[in-house]
Amino acid sequence: MKWSILTVSALLLSGGCGGNRTTVGDNGDMAVAVSPSDMTLLSSGTLTISPPSALVTVQTGQSLPTEQFQALLDGQPISATWSISRGEIGSVDGTGLFSTVGQTGGTASINAMVQGQKAVAQITVDVIRTENGDPSFATVGPPGVGGYGGVGGDGPGGVATSQQTATLQGTATTDATVKMLYPYDGTVFPRGLLAPLLMWNPGTHQFDSLRLKMTSKSGSFSYDGYFSKPTNGSVFQNLLIPQATWDSMTYTAAGDQVTVTITFAEGSVAYALPSFKWVIANGTLHGIVYYQSYGTSLAQNLNQPAQNGTRFGGATLGIKPGATAPVLAAGHTSSDDSGCRVCHSVASGGSRLMTQDGVNYNETHLIALSNNNTETTLGAGQSAFPAIFPDGSRFFTNTTMMWPDTSSRLYTLDASGNSTLVSSPPGLDAALHTGWPSFAPNGRLLAFNFYSGVSGADGASLAIMPFDPTSNSFGTITKIFTPSTFDPSTLNGWISVWPSFLPTSSALIFETELSNGNPYSAGRTDVSTHGRLYWSDLGTQTAHALDKLNGTGYLPTNSNHPDDTTLNYEPTVDPVASGGYAWIVFTSRRIYGNVATMTPFLSDPRNYDNATNITTKKLWAAAFDLNAQPGSDGSHPAFYIPGQELYAGNSRGFWTALPCQANGQSCQSGDECCGGYCEQSSNGALECAPSTAQCGKESDRCATDSDCCPPSIDTDNETLHCVNSYCVTTSPPIF
Repeated sequence: MKWSILTVSALLLSGGCGGNRTTVGDNGDMAVAVSPSDMTLLSSGTLTISPPSALVTVQTGQSLPTEQFQALLDGQPISATWSISRGEIGSVDGTGLFSTVGQTGGTASINAMVQGQKAVAQITVDVIRTENGDPSFATVGPPGVGGYGGVGGDGPGGVATSQQTATLQGTATTDATVKMLYPYDGTVFPRGLLAPLLMWNPGTHQFDSLRLKMTSKSGSFSYDGYFSKPTNGSVFQNLLIPQATWDSMTYTAAGDQVTVTITFAEGSVAYALPSFKWVIANGTLHGIVYYQSYGTSLAQNLNQPAQNGTRFGGATLGIKPGATAPVLAAGHTSSDDSGCRVCHSVASGGSRLMTQDGVNYNETHLIALSNNNTETTLGAGQSAFPAIFPDGSRFFTNTTMMWPDTSSRLYTLDASGNSTLVSSPPGLDAALHTGWPSFAPNGRLLAFNFYSGVSGADGASLAIMPFDPTSNSFGTITKIFTPSTFDPSTLNGWISVWPSFLPTSSALIFETELSNGNPYSAGRTDVSTHGRLYWSDLGTQTAHALDKLNGTGYLPTNSNHPDDTTLNYEPTVDPVASGGYAWIVFTSRRIYGNVATMTPFLSDPRNYDNATNITTKKLWAAAFDLNAQPGSDGSHPAFYIPGQELYAGNSRGFWTALPCQANGQSCQSGDECCGGYCEQSSNGALECAPSTAQCGKESDRCATDSDCCPPSIDTDNETLHCVNSYCVTTSPPIF
């Protein structure tokens, strides 16, 4: 979901009297219309732009550069309508003068239009940033519930002294006991994310300052930053990357690889960590993450206090884009458990959420997310953890785990939230019991744990069956994956739970859980339940562990966490792909650098002091290659989701679309708009508007692949496909 590429329309010509007049181009700039004689020339001439390409450099402390482009017809100057493909890089006025914004670099197309004919030039902006200290250091206040910057740690770094800078620039030695903890080498980061927290193990050292270098492989971005340690924390062991620097890097180096080098100073001695690399996806994550928190401070509704005597609560929260703390989506403060709302499912389109009542867990509440989170009680009982249809018009009930339905049943939901049982849906066996069902983004498939009730059900396998929403009918059940070991008589072994479809609806991400006699807890309770994530395509039904996501071979360890690769649970997938990736959100009890390191299964505040200890039960996300081949991994190392409550136990995340914006509302890409298009208005701002383009760019609305622009038109020369109703590239960058 990259920034929307601006459309280009034919120049409006004057009529009758033949006089020249001005008209507004797609980027809001003014241009002079061509005369009738120009029209004659254009019909037989060739339109070009001079220069055909240009490079400018934005450097800290220097004036912002410009570049003059000129439209030529057979080598002769001609007036044109000008536009630029990436408004975050810069703008071009009616004379063809390009001006940089100053923060963001990269490559964009400069387009000149005359009488329906277009010429394209290329502008490349390189960004060189230097920095000493985080600008927010002097004004930093106490952290919110999400921690400093929404990611925790000891706060922003201060200004390095001249002596510290000289040490950091000198020859550095190495110490094997000094190790990077987070972010992980090889992580794929999207654009539009809050800056991560750099965390390391300093060993026996008392570092006083740090040098951070970040350089993109293409050379489009180069950063050299110096920092003294934050005022909080006795040991210099973590650092917030300044948000403005992170934004500049991720938007400039989109689709690129970034090499990161960190050097520490302890007095007059410098120590260098081995360099590591990140990939910046050419796509932006939008939407909102809904998750449940047991231990939240945003709603106090549990009768039993935390171990430290303070009240806490259970609620479903939402993390909005760019927010450093969550907001309440369902649940409220109450004198008893009645305000608790945790166990939940969400429609992938972001319209509705279903959650259980804190006093009577057999009672389900419907939350209208697109109507100020209005809550109503459903007549359908025992509807915990259902599969909700993407548009929120139906749900299919769960028959395993907590407060299950007596059999798998289908309900419809009207506009007011009233539920109606669909009696005897064609193809649905009344004896079927399914676990953790999930609809595909296209609404045509249902995935589930094949629990019991009909032939072939074994309680361990993952299965799918077709669904026709026009007739509310079901097709033949097909097993997709069966774990190698599960004994239904002892309930020991691995089982398949929590399936979630890729945006393509052609593959599943799911958890395999080691039940050990306590099946179907899915890592939710404070018992030693282990889980790891897998995927399988539906065509060949070839499953493979998500080793990179699970952390195989690189996760840090301590005495409480000897192996965190089996502490991953409850995946769901963002229904909108971007940058060639699907984005998976999941629960993990892994170490979070040096911020959350306590025993993994300690997350109930009644059992520990949650005012001073941070549970490791948190939300993480990872990129997955949309073009991953069956039997391969396809995943990448995960990142901590910023903005979640730091001192609470967080789980069961859903990455869903925000309620769509009407025409005229601000946007960054077409998937945010009800009409499906984000265009640049006459004042230069991006807003939802009817499209004037003849083909869809990345994140624009589509019905088939033919609605999406071919590489010759798409600025980034990418092949776009229609995935879940949006034009996206399905090939991630390769390095």
